[in-house]
Amino acid sequence: MTHPSSPESDITLDRTPNHVVMHTAGRAFPGILVQGDALGTMAAEAKRVRDLLHRLAPHAPERDAADALLDMVETRRSHYERVLRANGFEQMPW
Repeated sequence: MTHPSSPESDITLDRTPNHVVMHTAGRAFPGILVQGDALGTMAAEAKRVRDLLHRLAPHAPERDAADALLDMVETRRSHYERVLRANGFEQMPW
C-alpha cells in the first residue's frame, strides 16, 4: 500500500556527502544512502563487536541483538555486492 505522502518518482531531499537522503517512490518515509565503502566498514565493525561479545560474554542476552545487527548489515552488504557484480563492477570498495 502506498502512503499518501510517497512520491511518484524518487526524490533526493539532501545531497550532503556521505549522508544523502532520498524519498523513493512507494515508500512512506525517506531513506538514507549509505556509500559502499561505509557499508563495508559497518559490516566489519558489526562483526567485530559480535565476535567480541560472543568471546567475552558468551551467555549475555545481548548476543542475540549483536547477531541480528550483523545479519541486517551483512544482508545489505551482500545485496549491494550482487547488484554491483550484475552491473559490471568487478571490484568492491572494501
